[in-house]
Amino acid sequence: LAAPKLYVRAREPSSAIAAALRERLSQGTGNLIVGSIKPLAQVIASSSMSLPEFLSGVLSWFAALALFLMLTGTYAVASSTAKRRTREAAIRIALGASRRDILGSYLREAALIGSVGAGVGWGVSLGLARAIRSWLYGVAPTDPYTLTVAASAVLAACLIATYVPVRAALRTDPWTKLRYE
Repeated sequence: LAAPKLYVRAREPSSAIAAALRERLSQGTGNLIVGSIKPLAQVIASSSMSLPEFLSGVLSWFAALALFLMLTGTYAVASSTAKRRTREAAIRIALGASRRDILGSYLREAALIGSVGAGVGWGVSLGLARAIRSWLYGVAPTDPYTLTVAASAVLAACLIATYVPVRAALRTDPWTKLRYE
């Protein structure tokens, strides 16, 4: 059961009002317990987020959404590229290349592409650091931990997106693959 609240508008300082309110309310009835008396600005500040905290929260959600969309897009592009190259893998296997060498070459290529993408993203974010400084709350725009996590996510998405379809393509018989294509 929530306790009733009383709001009083006054022109005097809050300490003088608080003492007068306590005295007046205690005279009226003996059953009334007076809790804390605080200025309304303090009540509002403690019960809600400030504008910078709110904007930081909204910006964090949009950043997480952007990271998810980037990872999904990176996975789709890398996966599509790897699937298109299954015929090339089948030819290389038919000519004597080992499956491990083929997988390694595709992963090195994906790591290079992911590293370039992460580097470009890191450079752009550092270039825009001054512009977004006022939007951030509690973190610097050049926070190395955040930038490293984002770059690692791009690199991991490229590697996983390449590994999964190439691994599946390498499990199939190369002669069957070449016969149907």
